[in-house]
Amino acid sequence: MPLCLVNKKHSPTFDSLIEHYKRKFPKIEEDVDEALEAISKDYRTARHSNSIPRFNNTAYKYRVKCSDMRRGAQGGYRLIAYYHQQTNTLFPVLIFPKTELEDTDFESISSAIKELQAILEPDAPK
Repeated sequence: MPLCLVNKKHSPTFDSLIEHYKRKFPKIEEDVDEALEAISKDYRTARHSNSIPRFNNTAYKYRVKCSDMRRGAQGGYRLIAYYHQQTNTLFPVLIFPKTELEDTDFESISSAIKELQAILEPDAPK
Protein backbone atom coordinates (compact mmCIF):
# COMPACT_ATOMS: atom_id res chain seq x y z
CA MET A 1 0.00 0.00 0.00
CA PRO A 2 1.47 3.39 -0.98
CA LEU A 3 1.85 6.13 1.57
CA CYS A 4 -1.07 8.49 1.82
CA LEU A 5 -0.72 12.20 2.30
CA VAL A 6 -1.97 13.72 5.54
CA ASN A 7 -3.35 17.23 5.57
CA LYS A 8 -4.39 18.64 8.92
CA LYS A 9 -4.91 22.20 7.68
CA HIS A 10 -8.34 22.08 6.04
CA SER A 11 -10.86 21.12 8.71
CA PRO A 12 -12.13 24.10 10.74
CA THR A 13 -13.73 21.73 13.25
CA PHE A 14 -10.46 19.89 13.82
CA ASP A 15 -8.55 23.17 14.16
CA SER A 16 -10.98 24.53 16.74
CA LEU A 17 -10.91 21.28 18.74
CA ILE A 18 -7.10 21.31 18.82
CA GLU A 19 -7.14 24.92 20.03
CA HIS A 20 -9.76 24.08 22.66
CA TYR A 21 -7.92 21.05 24.02
CA LYS A 22 -4.49 22.70 23.84
CA ARG A 23 -5.28 24.63 27.04
CA LYS A 24 -5.77 21.41 28.98
CA PHE A 25 -3.35 19.22 27.00
CA PRO A 26 -0.35 21.34 25.86
CA LYS A 27 1.33 18.40 24.06
CA ILE A 28 -1.72 17.49 21.95
CA GLU A 29 -0.20 18.73 18.69
CA GLU A 30 2.97 16.70 19.21
CA ASP A 31 0.92 13.61 20.00
CA VAL A 32 -1.26 14.12 16.91
CA ASP A 33 1.74 14.75 14.63
CA GLU A 34 3.39 11.54 15.83
CA ALA A 35 0.20 9.57 15.23
CA LEU A 36 -0.38 11.07 11.79
CA GLU A 37 3.13 10.10 10.73
CA ALA A 38 2.38 6.47 11.57
CA ILE A 39 -1.09 6.67 10.02
CA SER A 40 0.29 8.00 6.72
CA LYS A 41 2.16 4.72 6.23
CA ASP A 42 -1.05 2.69 6.23
CA TYR A 43 -4.24 4.56 7.05
CA ARG A 44 -6.30 1.35 7.10
CA THR A 45 -4.47 -0.47 9.89
CA ALA A 46 -2.33 2.06 11.81
CA ARG A 47 -3.13 2.98 15.39
CA HIS A 48 -5.79 0.31 15.84
CA SER A 49 -7.88 1.98 13.18
CA ASN A 50 -11.50 1.17 12.60
CA SER A 51 -13.44 2.03 9.49
CA ILE A 52 -16.54 3.82 10.72
CA PRO A 53 -19.76 2.18 9.49
CA ARG A 54 -21.98 4.05 7.01
CA PHE A 55 -19.09 6.00 5.47
CA ASN A 56 -18.02 3.45 2.80
CA ASN A 57 -14.41 3.18 4.00
CA THR A 58 -13.82 6.93 3.93
CA ALA A 59 -13.99 7.66 7.69
CA TYR A 60 -11.63 6.08 10.19
CA LYS A 61 -11.17 6.24 13.94
CA TYR A 62 -7.66 6.08 15.43
CA ARG A 63 -6.20 5.85 18.90
CA VAL A 64 -3.67 8.52 19.84
CA LYS A 65 -1.60 8.59 23.02
CA CYS A 66 -1.94 11.50 25.45
CA SER A 67 1.46 12.54 26.81
CA ASP A 68 -0.11 15.07 29.16
CA MET A 69 -2.15 12.41 30.97
CA ARG A 70 0.64 9.86 30.59
CA ARG A 71 -1.76 7.50 28.92
CA GLY A 72 -1.09 5.28 26.00
CA ALA A 73 -3.22 5.22 22.89
CA GLN A 74 -5.93 3.11 24.51
CA GLY A 75 -6.75 5.75 27.15
CA GLY A 76 -5.72 8.85 25.19
CA TYR A 77 -7.46 10.60 22.32
CA ARG A 78 -9.70 9.40 19.54
CA LEU A 79 -9.01 10.95 16.17
CA ILE A 80 -11.57 10.76 13.36
CA ALA A 81 -10.24 11.26 9.85
CA TYR A 82 -11.70 11.39 6.35
CA TYR A 83 -9.89 9.65 3.50
CA HIS A 84 -10.21 11.44 0.15
CA GLN A 85 -9.54 8.68 -2.37
CA GLN A 86 -9.11 10.89 -5.45
CA THR A 87 -6.09 12.63 -3.91
CA ASN A 88 -4.95 9.79 -1.61
CA THR A 89 -5.12 12.25 1.30
CA LEU A 90 -6.27 11.75 4.86
CA PHE A 91 -7.83 14.73 6.63
CA PRO A 92 -8.32 14.71 10.41
CA VAL A 93 -11.79 16.12 11.15
CA LEU A 94 -12.44 15.42 14.87
CA ILE A 95 -10.44 14.71 18.00
CA PHE A 96 -11.52 14.15 21.59
CA PRO A 97 -10.02 12.73 24.78
CA LYS A 98 -11.49 9.37 25.68
CA THR A 99 -11.78 10.57 29.28
CA GLU A 100 -14.35 13.16 28.17
CA LEU A 101 -16.20 11.23 25.50
CA GLU A 102 -16.30 7.49 24.94
CA ASP A 103 -17.37 7.79 21.31
CA THR A 104 -18.95 10.27 18.92
CA ASP A 105 -22.13 9.95 16.90
CA PHE A 106 -22.81 9.62 13.19
CA GLU A 107 -24.20 13.16 12.93
CA SER A 108 -21.08 14.80 14.40
CA ILE A 109 -18.79 12.88 12.07
CA SER A 110 -21.02 13.49 9.06
CA SER A 111 -21.22 17.20 9.78
CA ALA A 112 -17.42 17.55 10.11
CA ILE A 113 -16.88 15.62 6.86
CA LYS A 114 -19.47 17.69 4.97
CA GLU A 115 -17.79 20.87 6.20
CA LEU A 116 -14.44 19.60 4.92
CA GLN A 117 -15.91 18.47 1.59
CA ALA A 118 -17.40 21.94 1.05
CA ILE A 119 -13.88 23.38 1.39
CA LEU A 120 -12.23 20.74 -0.80
CA GLU A 121 -14.89 20.72 -3.52
CA PRO A 122 -16.72 24.06 -3.36
CA ASP A 123 -18.44 23.54 -6.73
CA ALA A 124 -19.71 20.03 -6.03
CA PRO A 125 -23.48 19.58 -5.81
CA LYS A 126 -24.80 19.59 -2.26
